Amino acid sequence: MIKLNAEFTYSYKNKGDLIQVIRLCGNPGAEFERTLAPGQSFVFEAAPQAKLEVCTHHNAASIVCDRIPCQQLSRIEAV
Repeated sequence: MIKLNAEFTYSYKNKGDLIQVIRLCGNPGAEFERTLAPGQSFVFEAAPQAKLEVCTHHNAASIVCDRIPCQQLSRIEAV
């Protein structure tokens, strides 16, 4: 898990069958980029207004990118 002294902890899972590159954007003071294999999950802290950019590489000429508001991701409650 990446700890960024942010307000909430979120989880994202690559549910596809291709490798994805994820980037946290719009998080004051911290951004990151990670590669996720199919089925792999990633837990991170972020401000609610941050967005997770998810890029899936289909081949060398085709890349699909989505920007998901962190508020739409699974939130993990503090224990």
